[in-house]
Order: sequence, then C-alpha cells, then structure tokens
Amino acid sequence: MKPMNLMNRVSALAGSAMIVALAGACNPDLNVTNPNAPDVSRAITSGADVRQLIGSSYNTWFLGMQGCLNQCEPYTGIATGVMADNMTMAFGNYGARFNGQEPRLAFNNSSANADGRVASESWDGMYSALGAANDGLSAIGRGVRVAKSPSDEDETEAFKSFAYLVQGNTMGYIGLVFDRGFVVTEETDPTTNQLQPYAAVSAAALASYDKAIALATGKDWVIEADFTGGVEMTADRVARTANTMAARQLAYTPRNATETAAVDWARVLSYADKGISTGSAPFTLQINGDGGNLWYDMTKGYVERAGSWARLDQRVVQLADPSQPVVYTSTTPPPFPTIADLRFAHGTPDANGDIKQAGADFWFVQTIPFDPARGTYFFSQWAPVRYFSHSWSSPAPFTGTVPYVLAAENDLLIAEALVRTGGDKARAASLINKTRGGRG
Repeated sequence: MKPMNLMNRVSALAGSAMIVALAGACNPDLNVTNPNAPDVSRAITSGADVRQLIGSSYNTWFLGMQGCLNQCEPYTGIATGVMADNMTMAFGNYGARFNGQEPRLAFNNSSANADGRVASESWDGMYSALGAANDGLSAIGRGVRVAKSPSDEDETEAFKSFAYLVQGNTMGYIGLVFDRGFVVTEETDPTTNQLQPYAAVSAAALASYDKAIALATGKDWVIEADFTGGVEMTADRVARTANTMAARQLAYTPRNATETAAVDWARVLSYADKGISTGSAPFTLQINGDGGNLWYDMTKGYVERAGSWARLDQRVVQLADPSQPVVYTSTTPPPFPTIADLRFAHGTPDANGDIKQAGADFWFVQTIPFDPARGTYFFSQWAPVRYFSHSWSSPAPFTGTVPYVLAAENDLLIAEALVRTGGDKARAASLINKTRGGRG
C-alpha cells in the first residue's frame, strides 16, 4: 500500500531513525536529519503549492477509479464489471477471466498474482489522492492562503471545498469496493489509525461530502477545467456533484437486501434532489479525453472496442429478451433475440453476419473471440460501442468527451428514493421514462 500522506512518511521515517539511534547510541553522529523527507509544514508552504496539490488530487482519484496510475493492468473497473455480469470477457487481462469464472473463485489478492493488482491499483490510487487532499487541507488549517500567486485572487474556500469533495470521493470508493478501509482526514492521527468496516468508511465519506456542500452552496467561485478533466466546475456544480455522490454512496453501500432496506432513503432523496440532474442547468460528470495522458477512461478504452475484447453479458441480453438463455450452454448461439430496445442494433446483417447500426449502444457481432475451454458462459454476441470513439480501436483513442456519472443516474436515484419512501410515484415514473422511453 502506498503511504496515505506526507505525515505517514514522516512518521515511518522518524520511527526508523529512532531504531537506528538506539542501536548506535554510542555514536551520536548516526542520528542525522533526512533532507529528502521534509515534514508537511515545510514541504507545503505556498498557496500555489496547495492549489496544485488539491487540484491534482482529483485527477489521481479519477485515474484510480477509471484509468491507471502504475502498471495499468489489471485495475478494478473491468474485473468488477465482469464479476457483476454487466460485461463479459474470457481473456486474462484486467482480472477478467479468473474473476468471471463460474462458479466464482475466491479473490486472489496475493502480491505474487497479477490479478492482485485489481485491488491494489485502485487502493493505492485512492489513498494517494486522499493523502494529497488531506495535506492541502492541513496547510489551509495552518493558515496558508490558496492562490495562483500572492497577488492573485484568494481561492482558499474554493479549494477547501474541492478537497472535501476528493475526501468524499476517495473514501467513498473504498467503502463501495472494499470490505474494510482506513478513514483518514486532515485531522487523523496516522499512528492510531486502524482498518474500519465499509459502512464506517462510507459514513466518513458522507461527512466529507457534507463539508464540501456547505462550503460551495450559494457561492460563485470556479475550479478551473485543468483540474477537472477539461470541464469547469462552478461552486454550484461542486455542490451538486457532492450531493449526487452522497446519494450514490448511501444507495450503493449496502451488500444485501437487509442493508438496502435499512438505508435512510429520505436522506438519499434529499441529496439527489439537489444533484446534477436538478436545477435550471442539469449536467453530466464527464471528462475531455487528452489521448491517454492525464484524462482518459480505461474501461471505455478497452471495453468499447466493437467486440474485439469485451461483450455485453448474456444475462443483460436476457433481461432485454426473456426468451434468451441467461448463458450459452454450448458453442451454438441461441436464436437471434427479439429486442425492441433501440439501444440494441437493428437492421440487415452485413456480409459477415454483423449488425452495426449507427447510433446503437450495442452491435450484434457474429464471431465470438473467447476460447470455449474457458467456459461458454462467457459467450455473448453483443458488443458495447456507445463510447467507441474513446476506445483503443478508434482513429483517435482516448479522446473526446466521455461521462463517468450521467445526469440520468441521479434521476434514477430520485425515482428509487421516491418509491422506497412512499413518495410521488408519478414523478418517479416520469424520471424513469426520461431514459426508458425513446431509445430505451
């Protein structure tokens, strides 16, 4: 695991220095200061330092979730998509094959196993981002004024809110993906911190979101696009983003039906009603891809390749056409499905038997690239292509605008909360029909 912030590194090095000093007490010259490990207060002294530290932490969080920070293979997104039977892939890349086997295997998190990085890559990324945000908040707490330069506009409040958003995003991700995690804020004593259950980590994320919301609501500052993937984040957008992320956190943390029933759905509704799909200017959380440098989406880059790598899981196809099998039981494809949903390609097959309709989210592809010996339950003939233009197979890989949280998701959170709290079901239906109708 990477250190969570500079203070952790200082504590660890201080402990090591103490051991050396005790072992060689007769020679005081051994007890020297390490000039390569300055303490936080000396390392982060200017407002420009803090601004860059907090601003870049958002990118570290994003790449820990959607991209890659170290070896890039595997990372969590594709493996968990296959585990959830949302997508399917029988190749060993990105942890897909062994985490998609049926019956499921126990997750192998050994450091000697390549698939162990499915967990470690994202874990390291989250805590790297969290550490940077925390160090920035600590500097603000010591009185550092955040600005591009001493003579520029004071941005302390804006970047404090933004840092709390990163706190919520990082601990929130840990609470959703891992069974346990560290709750770490700018006030945490690193020498006493212990792993906590996912529910506690999610609760800490919510507390950080609340702080971000309080600092951003009603304000008029802006976080520039360089720090947010090419899309400016006004104070109002930061507040709405934090509200949506908090609603997601509450709704998605449960691991079973009992925990889901116990969620405070009125609180979910309260957050989502102030989220990204509401107000006079709804928006989607998205990035402008820069070709794979700082802003890109690895899941879309490798999944949306017109079927050469991943496919839509057959279980999802069966939901669209209940006459379909939930899995292939042999290499013989089932009869062509009858699907009214316009997100699935319709039309006349081409010479290869493929149906590649412009505007569809899923193309029908006759050939299945997976080895039957690895299990025909991996098979599917439907290829995700909605974000093909961002994929590795496109003429300009990892470019263009791609979303990571759709405004429609916030609408569906409102709808579910309305239903679960006995609220306005007509409003819930209208929100659902915004995406269920038309192409849906």
